[in-house]
Amino acid sequence: MLVAALLPLLLFVGISWFDYRLELDRTREHATATADALAEHAQKVVETADLVLARILDHVQALNWATIGTSEDVHQFLLALKHELPQLESAFLVSPEGINVASSRVFPIPHIDVSSREYFIHALEGGRSTFFSEPFKGQIAGTYAFTITRPRLTNGRFDGLVGVTISSPYFEAFYRAVAGQPGNSTAALIRDDGVLLVRFPSLIDQPVRVAPQSRLLQAASSGARSGIYTARSTVDGHTRTAAFRRLIGAPLLVGYGVDNSVYLQEWYLHLALFALLTALSSAAILYAGHLMLRSTARESAQARNLIDEITRRQKAEAALQQSQKMEALGRLTGGVAHDFNNLLAAILGSLELLARHVSEPRPARLLATARKAAERGAQITAQMLAFSRHQEIQVRAVDVNEIIRSMGDLLPRALGPAVRIRYNLADELWPATADPAQLEVALLNLAVNARDAMPLGGDLTIATDRTTVAESADGIASGEYVRVSVSDTGEGMSEEVRQRAFEPFFTTKEPTKGTGLGLSMVFGFASSLGGSVNIESAAGRGTTISILLPRASATISLAPVSAADGTPVAIVRAARILVVDDDETVRMTTRAMLEELGHQVAEADGGRAALRLLNADRQFRLILVDYAMPELSGSDLAKEVRSRWPDAPLLFVTGYVENEGLRDWTDQGVPTLRKPFTQRELASAVADALAPEEGPSRVIPLHERRQASAS
Repeated sequence: MLVAALLPLLLFVGISWFDYRLELDRTREHATATADALAEHAQKVVETADLVLARILDHVQALNWATIGTSEDVHQFLLALKHELPQLESAFLVSPEGINVASSRVFPIPHIDVSSREYFIHALEGGRSTFFSEPFKGQIAGTYAFTITRPRLTNGRFDGLVGVTISSPYFEAFYRAVAGQPGNSTAALIRDDGVLLVRFPSLIDQPVRVAPQSRLLQAASSGARSGIYTARSTVDGHTRTAAFRRLIGAPLLVGYGVDNSVYLQEWYLHLALFALLTALSSAAILYAGHLMLRSTARESAQARNLIDEITRRQKAEAALQQSQKMEALGRLTGGVAHDFNNLLAAILGSLELLARHVSEPRPARLLATARKAAERGAQITAQMLAFSRHQEIQVRAVDVNEIIRSMGDLLPRALGPAVRIRYNLADELWPATADPAQLEVALLNLAVNARDAMPLGGDLTIATDRTTVAESADGIASGEYVRVSVSDTGEGMSEEVRQRAFEPFFTTKEPTKGTGLGLSMVFGFASSLGGSVNIESAAGRGTTISILLPRASATISLAPVSAADGTPVAIVRAARILVVDDDETVRMTTRAMLEELGHQVAEADGGRAALRLLNADRQFRLILVDYAMPELSGSDLAKEVRSRWPDAPLLFVTGYVENEGLRDWTDQGVPTLRKPFTQRELASAVADALAPEEGPSRVIPLHERRQASAS
């Protein structure tokens, strides 16, 4: 019963305190955001004034003061500047003697001595920077304004000054639009020494200085560029939560404060509602407590705890079993696919060779049916490899612009309203070699990363263009490429982060907000296609990530082309080739295909047998190596061969695609042929592998290479 009485009270206190902090945080966030907006506006006004002063100085640079004072052109120039900028009340020029000789107000200007004014004394005493005067009440409009002046220098010496008068009502109108009606909040533009240049709501009396002991000036004098605090105002005595920002390149502060009564009033309303709910809850709990038996409550609690524990354990065990099952299934399918590919390589190769020697219709139809069944098996193994994540991306010619346009509905929903999406898609873009689904995933990953780099929102631009790489560098070959760029206006990357951006599992996000695999996936996707990814970024300057995709021909066939269709297979110059494969049927079929293409073939059933054969007879133009072999693997054999004969042409054949294992060899230019393969695909791979030799004059037997290197 004691718990039933105290628990609602404790909940009331806790929720009330949480709600108070929530309202206070909302007020602080509002004050901070509004101060940022006011500071941005003031910064633009000050920068505009500086540009105006510079334009005036440039206009009168070649004129002496006598000419300036009598020139209607100078007056018209000043008047035009005033009409262009609504924040300007006037623009004027003051001679070194302190006489106002030109103004946008009237021409000719009457004799006005301003030598006693604050801004003239500041310039006369050596001030060379832009100066902001104390506010003054205009004699004509009756409103307050302040001046921004800059000295005119001739040969490094003071030669008068140029200035503009800024209207306080202009600032007040903007403050009213941002802060709302006066009463609950205040906004002010303040000089570093505490002089109030503009205040909203405006003061009835003469403008005042902020007291030096105010929290605002104390924080500003410490060198802080921004801050937020809660304190009592030294001007009107109200307690406010206020934020300030220091302008860049100007001795000015912008402050915005919200009366604490605003959020306290909202909190008091919530407090009353919480109190009512607490009272009702307490009464209900106390009434229920009288009706419930202690033993029943204890047994019920124990039963619930037991059920919850059993449920949690069952879920944990099911998740573990599922994880283990998926891992085991992935390994199993990868291994089975490897064996299937070896079998299918022998079957398809044999059927293809046999089909050329069969002319009768019925046997030809049976062979065609068998070949289709084997090709179906190849498709199934490809799906198994994809499931076990050991299959390369299937590519075709794609319209990159069309893929980006098709994501037009997805991207806004994924990125949210704070991110503005812009497109800059090139006309007549080349088709690119890519997998459409993988490209969409890559672009979505980059867009989400850009969104996370812009927590307050910003601009995201997706652009495409055509580019040509003149020389091979950084793992990318020379040629024509389609470039897809994703740019943001976010926080950017430091050089250290940029260097590690493609590392798997490397992330600067919180543990629950990123896996570190997004950019590494994009990099792997582009690299697998023969392209690359480039990052241009600097801390605080946004990021641009560009994907280079190889230019594709108009069409790319996904399905393997059968060499048994009667079309002659392109044959390169006959060569002597060593076939190394531990599977006898694959080795025999490969040999038969190559011999039918006109090549001379020798066989080895493993890596050690191949080395023995090479030591005895090295007159081979190409070594065709199975990547996955027992004892001495294809990679180990290739390393041994290259250590003895650095220029030896190699061609890997594999039915189990290990991306990491083959990546180093791919980077070195060693091609890979996937099992099962047709005779046409084998001929093409052999031609590609022998391409660098470029004809008979470039053929160098392996033993001659070794002798050359030894010499």
